[in-house]
Amino acid sequence: MRIQVVFAFMVVALFCVSVPMSRAQEFPPGLAGADTNKDVKLSKEEFLANAENRFKKMDANGDGFLTPDELPKGKGQGRNEGKGQGMKKQGMN
Repeated sequence: MRIQVVFAFMVVALFCVSVPMSRAQEFPPGLAGADTNKDVKLSKEEFLANAENRFKKMDANGDGFLTPDELPKGKGQGRNEGKGQGMKKQGMN
């Protein structure tokens, strides 16, 4: 029994080593395309270029500033727009 456990551990270890890093670790959706050289690392230049591109897409009028109306309106963004109970109802205020 002990030999089977050791053998199973060795098989799993070999499989983990053989999985390419690009498959084992992935960036979150907002940074998925930022790794332009596909080395599974983000350099400062890659990160800043991604941020610059995202800023340009959000800056609807191209004035170099983001105003509240240009920001994404996601779930729970802004005051009392989320579905949570807030701090007052939880007794935290």
